[in-house]
Amino acid sequence: MNEEQQNQRVAVVKDYFRKLDSGDSSMMDLLTDDIQIYFPKFGVGYGKAEVARAAQGMMSTLQKIEHDFERMNILVAGDHVVV
Repeated sequence: MNEEQQNQRVAVVKDYFRKLDSGDSSMMDLLTDDIQIYFPKFGVGYGKAEVARAAQGMMSTLQKIEHDFERMNILVAGDHVVV
């Protein structure tokens, strides 16, 4: 994978978190059907439906969410992106 492809993946990840922060449900369009999510209070989830369920659960207890992009670690390895 070249640097341009890696940068594109990082841009998609940042777009996802911006949409998440603003409550834009089109964030789900950025995900592949085989997505895997891990969040400590949720555990491991597979697929868009479980990501949506985890997001709904998190947002039900929060008034607002805001991610700090400057402190975010984003690792790209082939088709995998870890934040």
